[in-house]
Amino acid sequence: MMQTDLSSNANHKETVSALLSGYQAWAPKEQQFNTQEIASLSERLNKGGQTGNA
Repeated sequence: MMQTDLSSNANHKETVSALLSGYQAWAPKEQQFNTQEIASLSERLNKGGQTGNA
């Protein structure tokens, strides 16, 4: 599995949003994230310097 520090991208907030939107569109209804999960994931993915399973 490849890990990418999304914060290194100049447009990382847009990248995170696109990543999560793409997942929501692709995933079956029962596997989509709820509103709280989206907020939590967005916050964590937009933080710089995360490594591993942060």
